[in-house]
Amino acid sequence: MDDSSILSGPVGQRGKGSHIPRGDARRATPGAGDREDGGAAGGPLGIYAKTPSTQEVIDPLTGEITRFKLDPKSREYVEEIDPSRFRWERFAHKSVVNQLLPTSRTSKCMRWRVPNQALQVFKSQEHNKAFYA
Repeated sequence: MDDSSILSGPVGQRGKGSHIPRGDARRATPGAGDREDGGAAGGPLGIYAKTPSTQEVIDPLTGEITRFKLDPKSREYVEEIDPSRFRWERFAHKSVVNQLLPTSRTSKCMRWRVPNQALQVFKSQEHNKAFYA
């Protein structure tokens, strides 16, 4: 029996050429992540997770990636705030200032230790955490 005789009739219809063995890939329904055009990526996985994944928007002109997450109260997508990204941006701006104005007080800030002063460890009473100074 060749493939053309197997696929000649619709699945589930009785009659000549309609039999497709159980477990055959041609009988399978598309998975949750399968797309209609045959690609496997792009659809939801169909599982329940504790937290929803973030949505990413890529600016075609600059290539900047902006992440959004679903706000549980308003049920709207809001920009995800990432403290490490803001910290990275501050140090990047500081690096540019250091190159443009090497003798200014701004370029020396947070880079040079005060001479003749030992390293000190303090403890914040408000947050109950230790930090260097």
